[in-house]
Amino acid sequence: VITSVATGPNNTKAIVTTTVQLYTFSTNSPAVVYSKDNVSLNGSAISINGNDAGTCGGTNLAAVYNMDPGTTTQNGNPALTGGTSHGNTNIDIQAYVDQFKVGANYTLTADVSGGTYGSSTNYVTVYADAQGTQADHELRLNNVTGYGILIVKGDLQMAGNVDWHGLIIVTGVMTSSGGGSNSKNIQGQIFAGSSALGDTAISGNIDVGYNSCEVKKALSSQPLKVVNWKQNY
Repeated sequence: VITSVATGPNNTKAIVTTTVQLYTFSTNSPAVVYSKDNVSLNGSAISINGNDAGTCGGTNLAAVYNMDPGTTTQNGNPALTGGTSHGNTNIDIQAYVDQFKVGANYTLTADVSGGTYGSSTNYVTVYADAQGTQADHELRLNNVTGYGILIVKGDLQMAGNVDWHGLIIVTGVMTSSGGGSNSKNIQGQIFAGSSALGDTAISGNIDVGYNSCEVKKALSSQPLKVVNWKQNY
């Protein structure tokens, strides 16, 4: 609650009381990679670690979680710390997109090849409406570094080197591809996959690790949300 007092002519005073809150986010996510559909993990160069690498109050998670009836398929012995899990946890990904896009610092309307968003001392929010701006409804990232929240309405393809610290939230299908020289380093959490669209597929050289501090920093970059206010004279 924020209370401010303004003094006008003849010493009249107006008191404005504003109630604000931080944007909310589920603290009960079951895994570092959450998918509402199937997940395909292809290759021994994949590492997904659900153990919390941060010191910000997180607990160890599963590596991958599928909402039923989705399943995780492993090809080529990917390294999963925390294993896989499944159940009926239905996280409203679209609601998170609608919530966080309001505070976006960057709005992407085309594929990106080369770019840095935010820094280790300045976490930001990046939003892309791939369904509305891309003919194939997919945002393609190549050689991108970011700190904060990456939000994609539609599909996301990480085609080249990607280094992201924080949250990645995708309403559609997330895919990762590339050879040994194309690495993906994601420290935080991933939420992806609409059962109406298809699988979340991860392949190539990729390292995904849960980090509660990266999630906390990403969320702290969001503006305060006004719940209500009143003015008294």
